[in-house]
Amino acid sequence: MIILTKINQLDNIDTITDKLKADISQSISILNTAYGVDRDVYNDLGGFCCIVSNEDDIKLLLDRWNADILNDISEVTLEIDGYIKKLFIISSDYAIVTYIKASLIDQLR
Repeated sequence: MIILTKINQLDNIDTITDKLKADISQSISILNTAYGVDRDVYNDLGGFCCIVSNEDDIKLLLDRWNADILNDISEVTLEIDGYIKKLFIISSDYAIVTYIKASLIDQLR
């Protein structure tokens, strides 16, 4: 899983489309504006965006953040260039925006 908290981290990813990068950038900007650029996402402040690549990533989200991205109802669900974007509000100060390949979701259902 690729966890993203800063927009410049997108520069190192060449496996996704520009349209998807733009959407992730917008989501990161919203989190940064609300919670600060230097927030500690591992200590429950602000949250992050992530690109989910496999079943182990899905398990990590469930085990670490109690986010069941396959079964929980998300606040937002959108399809963007073959990825499904889901926004999960974990608490009043924490959100996770996931981007998972639609084909992976289909494969696991």
